[in-house]
Amino acid sequence: MNIKSKTNEQKNEIFNKNDLTKFDFIDMPEGFWSILSAILNDTRKEMCQIYKEIFAISTHGDIYPCHMDTGIEDLKLGNIQGVNIFNNPDKYKERFPLLFNINNKEKLCSGCWVQNICAGCTRKWFFINEENNYAMQPNRDLCESNKKHIERILLLIAHIRRTPQKWEEFINFMDENFRVNND
Repeated sequence: MNIKSKTNEQKNEIFNKNDLTKFDFIDMPEGFWSILSAILNDTRKEMCQIYKEIFAISTHGDIYPCHMDTGIEDLKLGNIQGVNIFNNPDKYKERFPLLFNINNKEKLCSGCWVQNICAGCTRKWFFINEENNYAMQPNRDLCESNKKHIERILLLIAHIRRTPQKWEEFINFMDENFRVNND
């Protein structure tokens, strides 16, 4: 990919001006390309797969769901040399229900209209500092903010598709910047 990109803050600043008639495809807001990809490929976006595909092991062999949890005793998922979440998952299901439901968006985000195109850092969305644990429901304020952001991205996609000139420019941009060379 040969795109010189602006920072996410700069992109979002342009996006926040709400002028959908003047934008550069390089300056798409954070999340635009992953949401567009999920729509075009008819795939669901997922939260970070803490504990399942990514986890942390301390120098003492203690297992944690995320590297940001390393050293937090309340979040220890066992030790590699003994009982742990991988060899005895039932021991941890009651204490860490989120870890066993991370892909169940119907349960975690019941009724949310963006649940299939929303994703991100599980710790950011579900961790409660005061309890030193993960909640079964995402942070409500973060959800509301993200819904507004996703709505604006969807409106931008609709605007591009609805305007023949913008759609042609968009297709040309994609061809120029994302073409796969088979040489």
